[in-house]
Amino acid sequence: MTYKETEFPQILEILAEYSKKGFPLEEIIMNLYKLYKDVPIYIGIVAMCLENLVKETKEKYIRKGDFIFLFDKNFIYQGEVKKIEMPNIYLKNVKVIVNKKNLKMKLKKQKLFKLEKNVLAKLWPSLYFKK
Repeated sequence: MTYKETEFPQILEILAEYSKKGFPLEEIIMNLYKLYKDVPIYIGIVAMCLENLVKETKEKYIRKGDFIFLFDKNFIYQGEVKKIEMPNIYLKNVKVIVNKKNLKMKLKKQKLFKLEKNVLAKLWPSLYFKK
């Protein structure tokens, strides 16, 4: 059996779907890793749980301690519910992601990282097949 014949590729497809919907993946991947550590031999069960990990819900079902993603017009908020006083919700360990088509930023002395898109071609040229 090759890797492609296992259910691991299905996990990548599920993560890609979450990404296409705009979800920040960090918390989802951390939960995926925990699921995998809990049942490492049953990757199909992990994949099924991953598909059901994030569900749209109504405000009345949110409780203290829940981890939520809140999609706004220009922002995505993620965090743990600290307190609910309707119509307000208080979050802790919050991350805010801004959705912009274009953005001008001044480069100072921040840490800057680049995503290497051609990493396979650079590290393993014999395995890189142009389409």
